[in-house]
Amino acid sequence: FAGFLLYIGASDILPQAHSENSSRKTIALTILGAIFMFLITRIAID
Repeated sequence: FAGFLLYIGASDILPQAHSENSSRKTIALTILGAIFMFLITRIAID
């Protein structure tokens, strides 16, 4: 189920990040979101 939600989120965000009107803010927030999810999963495992 979690993978499905990640797929939906990524399929909405990534085309916007690669469009002509892409801003650095969109790309930075996408990267920060991935780092945040990684940290949360590391905390949950410990």
